[in-house]
Amino acid sequence: MTPELPPLFEDLPETRGEPTQEYNVKNYVRLIHHLGKLVESSQGDVARFSDADREFRPHDVTYLKLLALMAYARTFVKYGKAATRFFYLDVLSASGLSNLEGSGDPIPGSSLCVPMSHLNFRKDPTTQGTKFDKVFCFDRSDDALAAIHWRRDALECKFGFPMSEYQMFPGEASEKLDEVLSEIEEIRSKERGEGKAGPLTLAFVDNLGMNIPMATISMLQQRVRGDLVIHIPSGAIWRNIEAHRKNQDQRQVLTDFFGGDAWKEIESADDVPSIYHREVERVTGAALQDSLPVKIRGGKHTFHLAIYARHTRGTKGREGWVATIRPLLEACNHVDYSSFPTIKSMAVGEQRQTRLEL
Repeated sequence: MTPELPPLFEDLPETRGEPTQEYNVKNYVRLIHHLGKLVESSQGDVARFSDADREFRPHDVTYLKLLALMAYARTFVKYGKAATRFFYLDVLSASGLSNLEGSGDPIPGSSLCVPMSHLNFRKDPTTQGTKFDKVFCFDRSDDALAAIHWRRDALECKFGFPMSEYQMFPGEASEKLDEVLSEIEEIRSKERGEGKAGPLTLAFVDNLGMNIPMATISMLQQRVRGDLVIHIPSGAIWRNIEAHRKNQDQRQVLTDFFGGDAWKEIESADDVPSIYHREVERVTGAALQDSLPVKIRGGKHTFHLAIYARHTRGTKGREGWVATIRPLLEACNHVDYSSFPTIKSMAVGEQRQTRLEL
């Protein structure tokens, strides 16, 4: 079967005088919306995995999480170009596509957004290659993981997108990661033994609750050479702390999530990212680059998206590659729940071509 040319992405027309990063936020929203439509149109029988898709119903501000993640994934492969290969760990994957509350618009999952983040959607996908050699997806639901694989194959077969190899791990992610990390460690040992740079790994941990304990974060940081992006449920953490202080027993889940009693220092939801950063740095055993967390406010829920990347010999005492996307992260932090519908409406209007390179 010969792939058909998909609808090509066209950048949002630029507005005279508009700050560059505000424009880039809108254009990333436009790109994510475009990718969601491609996934939806490629998959055929939309009812096949409807139950798995309904397990997670995102709000509009999920776009902010995905755009920050995609921007970092692009930076990760750009600055890691000496690596022999790239791996991506999508921890708590869901089904690869969901429909937004309210509008029903399709929004792609991180399991597709990150491995495809480097692609130029303005061009024929069959002329391009993939960057991530292998993608590992973790979720409790077999159906959700099957949906990701089905969508991955559909994008490749229908439109000719160059897709990474995917491997699925149903069950508790913290229990399944050991097998994957052992595989990556073996490859790294072999390739570095041959005098090569070895592989790099990017892991995204999408905590909707306090799902992944610090012991698992420590295992990731200690066993592979790579970066972490973590979705921190700041509001839920603060509610658990308040419940504990009212003599409701939440101590163990908080202690597990932070890897100790550091949570006792927290005085508001806004304190969570800095305390958590310090604890990730502690279990990593090395200094981490400065990272500006993106505060995501969706209705009654507050999250932070944070990046954890070690310094290298070339960045010690200086800013590292994370700093290159800080202006975009700052622009995301100026977006609130009430203003996002207007931003999205502007972003997904009539497409016209411009020269901006995402």
